[in-house]
Amino acid sequence: MQQEELLSEFQRLFQTARTHDEFEFVNILIGYNGMGDQRALTHLYESRAYIDDMKAQLHSSNVIFSKARLGLHIYCHIFEMNELYNIIGNLLRLATGERLRYKPDLYNRRDEFLTPTEKFIRLEQLGKQCRFEDFVNGLNELYFNEIRNSFVHSSYSLIEDEFCIVNGNGITINGQEHNTVSLSKFLSPLVDRSISFIDALFKHIDENKISYRENKIVEARMPELQKVVILGSQENGLIGFQTFVGSWIKIREGYGTPYFVEAMNLTFGRSAQENDLGNKLANYIEKLVPYGKEFEKIKEEVLAKGDKNLLHNLAIAYYNHANNAAATASGKPVRQQDGIYKSVFDRYDLAIQTDPTLAKAYLNKGTAMLRQAKEKNGITMDLRQVVLALFDQAISLDVNLYEAWLNSARIFSEIGNFDTDKDLQMANFKESIARYRKAIKIYPRDGGAYSNLGWIFRRLAHLSDGSDEYFNEALTNYEMAVRFNPTLEANLNLATALAECGENNVEHAEEFLRKAIDILQSCQKEYGNSADLSYRLGNKKVHLGKLLNDGEILHSAIPHFEKAIELDAVNIKAMNNWGHCELIISILEKDASVAISLLESGKKRLTQAIQLDPAHDAAFYNLGLINIELAKRETVKKTKETFLSMAISNLEAANNLAPKISDYDISRAYALLEDVEQGVKWLKKWLDAGNAWDSASFIEDFDLIKDNPAFSGLFKN
Repeated sequence: MQQEELLSEFQRLFQTARTHDEFEFVNILIGYNGMGDQRALTHLYESRAYIDDMKAQLHSSNVIFSKARLGLHIYCHIFEMNELYNIIGNLLRLATGERLRYKPDLYNRRDEFLTPTEKFIRLEQLGKQCRFEDFVNGLNELYFNEIRNSFVHSSYSLIEDEFCIVNGNGITINGQEHNTVSLSKFLSPLVDRSISFIDALFKHIDENKISYRENKIVEARMPELQKVVILGSQENGLIGFQTFVGSWIKIREGYGTPYFVEAMNLTFGRSAQENDLGNKLANYIEKLVPYGKEFEKIKEEVLAKGDKNLLHNLAIAYYNHANNAAATASGKPVRQQDGIYKSVFDRYDLAIQTDPTLAKAYLNKGTAMLRQAKEKNGITMDLRQVVLALFDQAISLDVNLYEAWLNSARIFSEIGNFDTDKDLQMANFKESIARYRKAIKIYPRDGGAYSNLGWIFRRLAHLSDGSDEYFNEALTNYEMAVRFNPTLEANLNLATALAECGENNVEHAEEFLRKAIDILQSCQKEYGNSADLSYRLGNKKVHLGKLLNDGEILHSAIPHFEKAIELDAVNIKAMNNWGHCELIISILEKDASVAISLLESGKKRLTQAIQLDPAHDAAFYNLGLINIELAKRETVKKTKETFLSMAISNLEAANNLAPKISDYDISRAYALLEDVEQGVKWLKKWLDAGNAWDSASFIEDFDLIKDNPAFSGLFKN
């Protein structure tokens, strides 16, 4: 991950945690570890002062080895900081929707001494639950255990521009182990990036603290839900919080320190009986199946007490069991799947009945319903509406639930795709866009979401007769999809969108098409060649050659179609486009014999395509155009008429498969036959469909009938 992206994700983590639970977020900022001078209760203040001191020495030194040693001191200190993992871990917990244990002690319990590697494993587990896995992995990329071990254990040497590990494992970079790395090219940039990150941590803490310049009332669990006042001041920002029953935590100057923290009348724990019940219930949340006499006894006790936190945990037990069961359904026989899903839905319903505020239960029930229907190929419009209502309920309970926005956006796009009414289509697509944007605002790194948005904007562009605005939006989103998920599919989508933009925007068409070709050529190098890639590349070169009337570019497309067919002998699209390409080259070709040879070659390919797929409208259409061109080059009248008759037959076949595709060209063929009645009839159909004579090509083909009153009468108005 690039440093800019890492820091951007770090900022997003602070914002997400603050949005999910502001009271607990404030407690992370306060960092309460007991009453007294906080400098004696957490190392964060000393670490900050130490890093600032060492940075000053680092920046003032001009000696490469001195800078390296100072940088290594800072680097190792950063990744040994308990509070670094403690703060990030608890921010991630809030982002997942979990609650803190009030005192944020996820990583620095006295009975645990974890290595940085072990701490990263914990962070990764949390990151996966809240779509911050990329952030955790990006931070982990900065940490090299081999560097830390060799420096801390004095098992390194600095020689010229190299950091050398004397004993121990080498540094693994891109899958290869290195016992030496460059000070200037590797170690120094690594230290700079690590310092930049820890500076960002302190900056976000400071900025969030100072943002509380006035008091703010929020909801807090202490452990019961109640109103709490976050205390702020114009001068210092966050100074603590207090309840409405005389309890508080305050940071103030006192006892000779500006960092004194005092607490008054705070009770965060529960009675021994409630804790015992909660612990028993926790076993069913984490590992035990919520069935049996013992569970029923615990359940009845929880229901009798009516405690919201215990009810929430009981709902989580049902919810987790439903999730685990749903994961086992795929691949099973249909009857077995039905039994599993019945149990899954029952458990989700129990979770919802026990805690109607458990947003993820609605979300996952809807997701499971779609998954079951997909296994049976039975996703109906009615089912989509039922599931959409579940997703909307989840959103109403948790507006930051990414998957609910994402999945509901997908449903609206599916509904729009099946709509036959244009206005309804556009309305559903626009609602889908709004929801995808909500999802992306919560998690801006999902390449799939951008790809889906790109597809919707392409559809809107076609529904809007080629709107530049929609095409540009499609390109922007496909580019973001490639940025965050640079797969072959993402690159192919971008290349397709570029080509469509080129068709729509003549002024920039060459630029768009050349970009599309570059992308496809890069894909060939990265992913290897395939029939599909070869076909696409040939297709884009045909578009570019036609745009520029450049026979050389058109000729360069042919080897790609040839390769596509070599890799896939029944690649009908490649056969069709190869034939079309030879047709266009023949029109540009000045040598008549070469042109006829190209037309005959194209005719064979198109005939083969039709034999393989008798419903291929484009192959019939191109074959008709080739027969028209052969007729125009024929001097023997009878042979010419034969070609034109074949052309009309081909074009009418194309029209039967794709109405109106051939009206103009059928008219051309009849005009060349000097059949005024039929020529005028088909031309009128074409004009009545909204086409303009000024945009027509090959108008010279009408020279033999243009003086006829029936023909000229078409243009009187």
